[in-house]
Amino acid sequence: MTRLWMTVGLVLALATGALAGEATFVFESYPPYEFVDGGTVKGVDADMIKAVCAKIGVTPKFEEMPWKRALSEVKDGKVDAIFSLYVNAERKEFLYFPEKGLSYEKNIFVTKKGGDIKVGKLDDLNGKIIGVVSEYSYGDAFDNYKGATRDESNNAEMLLKKLENDRIPVIIINELVYNNLAKKLGLTDMLEVQPFIASDESMYVAFSKTKGDAAKDMAAAFTKAMSELSASGDQKKIIAAYE
Repeated sequence: MTRLWMTVGLVLALATGALAGEATFVFESYPPYEFVDGGTVKGVDADMIKAVCAKIGVTPKFEEMPWKRALSEVKDGKVDAIFSLYVNAERKEFLYFPEKGLSYEKNIFVTKKGGDIKVGKLDDLNGKIIGVVSEYSYGDAFDNYKGATRDESNNAEMLLKKLENDRIPVIIINELVYNNLAKKLGLTDMLEVQPFIASDESMYVAFSKTKGDAAKDMAAAFTKAMSELSASGDQKKIIAAYE
């Protein structure tokens, strides 16, 4: 599995500029970016990874797991890569990131309709309790904001259920994920999206630095292939299919 990529893939990368073999990508279910449907991994970013791997001659193997475990396993080198995530200084210590992202993420604040909290700027959250997913990054501005208390959940669905049951007054969540889950849970009519946007940034796949030059080569190959998919319009088509 990983050993095949580390040997055959690296030799081919050095000799021909191409990669081959199998690579394991871990993820947490995060529809519409990555999720399992009928035993098949689908989603905006999952489909982008499949398209890139087809171009560079790598067979992707996907493993779903909780986000905290996914980060731990890629950091320890038990798997090859992780998606989807922001770039930040802490993650760059143990991951190689391509220069181009898979897609974009807009993080928003959501409250119950008719509530007292209105979020027009970050400081409107001062002294408030905000629901977040454990180990998620929401962009530097929010990640570094010290004025609010964070209430952690294991996943985005738990966040919405806490908000529904008045256990927390406001959550931060990806806009597309919110639209998907609120509809699924029947919560759209009782919730309100606040006007302030926490972040609007690229989301990436990243490769474990424990794999050495093979991981660096894979990140470089992804940069080139994703640039080609963007130029051809295929990236926009993949994203549009899930909007």
